[in-house]
Amino acid sequence: MNRKWIFLLVTLLIGCTYGVDAQNVSIKGKTKNAKDKVIEVYKDADKFSKKEQLLDYYAIGDNQTFELEFTVKYPTLVFVQIENYSQSFFVEPGKDYEIVIHEFDWNIDEVMNVYQNPVALPLEFVGLDEDDLNFQMSAFDSVESEMILKYRMFLDFRFKKDAKRIDTMMAALQSVWSDSDNEFFQSYKRHKIAELNYLFRLVPPRKIAEEYFKGQPIMYDDEGYTSLFNTFFSDYISKGTKLLPIETLSRWVDEADLFKYLDSLGVDPILQHEQLRELVALKALQESYYNDCYNSKMVIEMLKRFANESKFDMHRNIALNVLNSFDEVVRQMEIPRYELPNVDKESVSLDDMKGKWLYVGFVRVNDPNSLCEIETLAHFRDSIYQLGEMEFVTISCDREFQKLYHFIKNSKRGSRYNWTWLHFDGNFKMLDTYEVRSYPHFILINPDGKVESYSAPKPGDGFFVNSKWLKQAKVDGNEADQAFPFDKKR
Repeated sequence: MNRKWIFLLVTLLIGCTYGVDAQNVSIKGKTKNAKDKVIEVYKDADKFSKKEQLLDYYAIGDNQTFELEFTVKYPTLVFVQIENYSQSFFVEPGKDYEIVIHEFDWNIDEVMNVYQNPVALPLEFVGLDEDDLNFQMSAFDSVESEMILKYRMFLDFRFKKDAKRIDTMMAALQSVWSDSDNEFFQSYKRHKIAELNYLFRLVPPRKIAEEYFKGQPIMYDDEGYTSLFNTFFSDYISKGTKLLPIETLSRWVDEADLFKYLDSLGVDPILQHEQLRELVALKALQESYYNDCYNSKMVIEMLKRFANESKFDMHRNIALNVLNSFDEVVRQMEIPRYELPNVDKESVSLDDMKGKWLYVGFVRVNDPNSLCEIETLAHFRDSIYQLGEMEFVTISCDREFQKLYHFIKNSKRGSRYNWTWLHFDGNFKMLDTYEVRSYPHFILINPDGKVESYSAPKPGDGFFVNSKWLKQAKVDGNEADQAFPFDKKR
């Protein structure tokens, strides 16, 4: 999703995140050529884990209209999505919005990777007030982007800071909607300017910490505050500090001693306040999972303790959301059942193939890279099948079913590519579940029906050349440990 805009809330200015009544929001509209597609609206479950939360969805019918309804407590950034295209904007509690999604080429994703280069839905508001929060945020965002570009350019050429030029750019930022009485916008502007001061080293970090963090209320749902927080505390603890060497932090993690870990952070004068210290610890643990200096399994145990033992409700929720984003946790979760049509349009479920390893490929039948991997897969098919431990499943992600049909029904291909072929049937939610972001893409599902690897090596990367582990697993009778040595952390 292209998530460029942000949302803010008034009550957090006094440190309050609870006790506000949710109010209804509706988004009504029409489309030009989205019949039979599903439109969805999401928001971030929290501003730290970035886990998505579905708010509502609507199946678009013959009349091409839709209506989405949900509740929010604060002005909130939402993401309207159809298939793998989206657009974001703010909604405010108690307001109704009308939008039009203009005619759109839904097949763009067949000629370019829209995950690496997102393509926004052509969305237009109907009857939106001229001083709406969306217009104010958009105006600031444009000036900020221009400032960052210019700042980097003159640094590259002059190799020094130009105080006068910087002051001019900061003044331009301050002047954006300077007469706005919208507290959400003013709070955002204040925190984003502080973030720029930090990034450009215009203000000492300690001064920023004193003004925005030390002894200040935590504004969990304020995008400006959380953006500054995530920037300021990025690698603040996880890579170690002068007062807290990484060896000490790693030891507390290895012992899953949450309270010693938290207490040790208290030596930092910025982190004297318990609530801020815990939030910084959550961010540090999230970063530590991807740091080889830490035991990832013990990081998971620490976060489980966080989710069960923190006295702050928000921290327990964030810890759960962070946990659910980790590979080792996701592998233990039950994946949804997906019924997909085969070449003869018979319904097939991956769940029906439990008991064997499944090597599942997501391809496009006219894509040269996909064709190369399919051919390599065919080369190893007979030898792997002799093991009796693995099944091949290839899912065509071409929008038109007929492309798969003609590809496989070709007599030469049909005999050579003689394994299970399915069509994704427009199920973009499945592609999100399996983290398919480019083609070809391969995953490995273990005999229990759980995903062992969301990014398995391709056949051309030597996956089957190094597949002696399959035979070893069969001999040792210890498939879980021997099965897939990739992506393993200590």
